[in-house]
Amino acid sequence: MVRTVRAPGQAMGLLPDQEAEVARSGREGVCWSAASEDLDVNLVAWNPSHGVAAHVNDGVDVLLVGLRGRGEVEVDGRPLRLGPGRVLLVPRGALRSIRAETRLLYLTCHRRRSRTFSAEELLGPMGPADR
Repeated sequence: MVRTVRAPGQAMGLLPDQEAEVARSGREGVCWSAASEDLDVNLVAWNPSHGVAAHVNDGVDVLLVGLRGRGEVEVDGRPLRLGPGRVLLVPRGALRSIRAETRLLYLTCHRRRSRTFSAEELLGPMGPADR
């Protein structure tokens, strides 16, 4: 289960015991996330030989921060190491993939993606006279 924290205007953080629990759990994918008005932050975990298939993200640049384990991030055909203390900036539009060599935990941080709004969200509720 992903724990999402949304606290506009407040500081927030991933506690070391939360990171340790995710490391032990064996869960994969996004295990924790936080968001402000401007940024999304995710704690991502993969077991050995698992990860993110090659894809192009045209929307946002992504900052990766290695926390535990080892893995490889391939960006436009260039292999890069990801592990504790390593920071990688993956530009939008780049072909990217991630593969864990050991149990891998890392943070992602990127600008919030825009979302699609419904007509009711944009215009307000419609009454009988509006239909």
